[in-house]
Amino acid sequence: MEWMKAHPAAISWITGSSLLLFVGSLIALPWILRMIPADYFDQDHIPLRQIWFQSTSQLRLWIVAKNFLALILAIAGLLMTFLPGQGLLTLLAGLFLSDLPFRKPLLHTVFKRAFILDPVNRLRAKRAIPPIIV
Repeated sequence: MEWMKAHPAAISWITGSSLLLFVGSLIALPWILRMIPADYFDQDHIPLRQIWFQSTSQLRLWIVAKNFLALILAIAGLLMTFLPGQGLLTLLAGLFLSDLPFRKPLLHTVFKRAFILDPVNRLRAKRAIPPIIV
């Protein structure tokens, strides 16, 4: 408590960042969940190594930027498990954006749970988007 009184600027930054991440996740997560193809878990995964060596410098820059955003979302998701915000959903969004080799099996394990898949498919149904098939 004394630290908080001694560092009001830090508390303001932490509060503002937490609020910004909370609002950002409320906006971004429904969009990300709508963008997932219905057959996402049936598609074959192309290794990043193969994409990297066959791509242009612009695509490589996009891959680096996308993975940097995934890292930021993953860290924010971990922080939001202790701070206000949608921590687990933000962490999942970061995992979706990443190019980690274990991403797809991990996401498949998470999405085959009814308490995850049902709300996601209800959100997709509101926009007339086909449900995700697991």
